[in-house]
Amino acid sequence: MVLLITFVNIRVSLDMKNPIHFDIEESLSELKNLRLKQPTLSKQKRVDCLLHLKTSKFKTRQELANHLGIHIRTQERWLTRYRTGGMASYISNEPQIRPSKIITCHPQFGRSRKSSVFRRRAC
Repeated sequence: MVLLITFVNIRVSLDMKNPIHFDIEESLSELKNLRLKQPTLSKQKRVDCLLHLKTSKFKTRQELANHLGIHIRTQERWLTRYRTGGMASYISNEPQIRPSKIITCHPQFGRSRKSSVFRRRAC
């Protein structure tokens, strides 16, 4: 248990020492206009995240996440989505497509991986 606490303390201290370095293509005026056009609070928070990064208002990612009221991992996912797909992907309504974790009854979809619990059910 002491090892776990030490690991968490190291992670926090490393995060606090690492400043934010992130390049944003859009200008401040474009981001402010885009923020006004967002229909939901979560989309506004996403644009606010980019605004604060652009203005360098916060020194660390943790401070920015606390200000926005989100978890730091959520912020990392948002910024990864912005890096990979740009602004259109960043604020789109389309869900991210992930492979299903459900094991189906069809042989081509992994019947051999099914456990005995799933074998009791009829397909």
